[in-house]
Amino acid sequence: MKPFALILWSALVLLITAPLLLFIEIRLAGREAIAQTLPLVGTSLVLWLSVAAEAFVMNAISHEKAQMQLKVVMLCKTLRFLLTALLFIACAVLFDGDVRLFAVNLIVCYIAITAVNSIGYTCRNKKN
Repeated sequence: MKPFALILWSALVLLITAPLLLFIEIRLAGREAIAQTLPLVGTSLVLWLSVAAEAFVMNAISHEKAQMQLKVVMLCKTLRFLLTALLFIACAVLFDGDVRLFAVNLIVCYIAITAVNSIGYTCRNKKN
């Protein structure tokens, strides 16, 4: 999968996942969930930028051995997980209120992006 295609797919997944999450949360939690709009957009943007950075790095090292590419993918996944954990900690510190809705949003967006990225890596390796 080309880097541009992976970036578009991840953007599409986030553009579907984020409003769907918000809709479900508004139905379940009411007006309280509307406050999650800005953190949800920020989370989606940060995760999407991490996928874009990884896609361009993988494109730059596409001529390397498969073992090197796997190490880079694992490093990027680890960094994305740490970034997600830091994002959660920062939001928990900045917003004194209940962070359960934010935690659910963060986990769902993280899993969606990780799934898209794993599929993209598999497709890229099937072609090679």
